Amino acid sequence: MLKSAHITLFLLFFFSIGLAQRTDETAPVAIQKIETSDLEKFQNDPKFNYTEVVAENWLTLSKEWVKRGFYRILKYIFGNKISESTLARIFEILPYVAAIALLLVIVMLIIKGKISPLTADLSNPNAFAYTEDEALLNHPDLDGLVAEAIQNKDYRKALRFSYLKCIKSLAEQHQIDWQPDKTNTDYTRELQTIELRPEFINITRWYNRVWFGNFPVEADQFSELQVSFDKFQNTMNPKK
Repeated sequence: MLKSAHITLFLLFFFSIGLAQRTDETAPVAIQKIETSDLEKFQNDPKFNYTEVVAENWLTLSKEWVKRGFYRILKYIFGNKISESTLARIFEILPYVAAIALLLVIVMLIIKGKISPLTADLSNPNAFAYTEDEALLNHPDLDGLVAEAIQNKDYRKALRFSYLKCIKSLAEQHQIDWQPDKTNTDYTRELQTIELRPEFINITRWYNRVWFGNFPVEADQFSELQVSFDKFQNTMNPKK
């Protein structure tokens, strides 16, 4: 009897749990509504503002200032005929256009002999010796400078003095108009005498390579170039 009572109590407890679970599952769920006013309350509360503010540095401010100035200039030129999106696109490609233009200017200066080519040693002060040209052209004894440079085995300077001697002779005979801002390429274009042009172009090419390009020149090479210089001078001043 006692055993049967225990079984009966166990069964009653088990079924009571099952009924309680079904009651919880079928009970209505209360949905809490969030009003717009509740959202505004949190949005206006600085404690819930998680936006990261990036501080503007001087570079960003400078770019914006240039950008606004550029916009104003284009607006002044074109008025309302040009849209803001077009202005933004122009401003984006402008740095690339400027870089290409700068590269073209550098290439043109190298071709014209204004600056040394990329192979030149920019730390070499001889690469920027145009300021010395006028003083050397007025030197009373360029032949003496050439001889002294050869004696010291400084064939680069010997080449320089020999070339300036040719420039001086051309200027004295009014074959060219020497100016401090002109390039050697300018002089090859100015020289119109057919007998002189080929040799002058040849020695100018060698001079630009050695002096501005820092190409090495040895004794045997200078000896060959000296023949070209002598030939040029003899053509200019033929012996009677």
